[in-house]
Amino acid sequence: MSSWLKILLRNWPWKLLAVALSFAIWIAVTGESRIMQDVNVPLDLSFPEGLVPAGQVPTSVVARLRGPENLLRRADLLRLSFPIDLADAAPGAVTVQLDPGGLRGVPSGIDVVFVEPDRLALMFDQSAERTVPVVPALKGRPPAGFTFYAATASPDTKRISGPAGVLQSTERLRTDPIALDGRTEPFQVRVRAVPDNAEVRLLESDPVEVRVEVDRLPGQKSLEIPVTLAGGPPGTTVSPHVVRALISGPPALLDGVDVSRVRAVADVEGVAPGGPVRDLPLRVEFREVPASDLGRLAVVRVEPPRVLVQAPLRPPAPAEPSGDPR
Repeated sequence: MSSWLKILLRNWPWKLLAVALSFAIWIAVTGESRIMQDVNVPLDLSFPEGLVPAGQVPTSVVARLRGPENLLRRADLLRLSFPIDLADAAPGAVTVQLDPGGLRGVPSGIDVVFVEPDRLALMFDQSAERTVPVVPALKGRPPAGFTFYAATASPDTKRISGPAGVLQSTERLRTDPIALDGRTEPFQVRVRAVPDNAEVRLLESDPVEVRVEVDRLPGQKSLEIPVTLAGGPPGTTVSPHVVRALISGPPALLDGVDVSRVRAVADVEGVAPGGPVRDLPLRVEFREVPASDLGRLAVVRVEPPRVLVQAPLRPPAPAEPSGDPR
């Protein structure tokens, strides 16, 4: 027997066992079943400053992965992401082709079969800002014998941002709904202002304080009140001097409203001296009435609703001093 054959057969049982084990491991690895798994992968969009997506923007895509079952089960698929660099994007339509090779965080030994959808149709617009009023949103109604009068928000405006085209049609922000059920008196509540459009973003996230005026069903009170002239040259005349105002509000509140707290005002800034008689409208103002009560008072009508105003050609001469100058 040759020397090389002797060396080969030396400890042959152990050598045969090593070959068998190696073969078994190779069979186990190469013969392991390969499976497919669909995974939601978040999109990571980047685009130029001053530009924002307009319309619906997908937040994720579905990636189909293929690989050994054991490897797929152990992989941390939550670390997958799909970055999309749109640094050269401009306002308007943009189509993005999604290459499976763009998926990031894929473990070694796992293949990306495809990505669904394979392309994105996006729309971009210039970013803009705007200040809009805050409108309290109400639901339900007070119980019998009571009614809702008014609701005021503080702050009554908020600053928002978003696509310029969307902001043009955004006229207001509503608050979270405020329930009136069971309310029998004025109350205050803190709520959020919520954009109607998901593309609109609040730049001021502070809550809104809303005062809601709820009280007993209104009664009415008639008052004869003098007409006050606002502006105009001295000596301007008005006719009639007194008008009748019908005021509506909760009975308890109306009891404290008298002639001293109500006035009818005619704006005469534009009345020229010596000009023709002007027919001017009246507005009714409440004086020394707490701001919290104003929302529960209303002017039903004023009779007459207009007055005649005329300014003299020359201002009246100062009155002569009375008495003996000596």
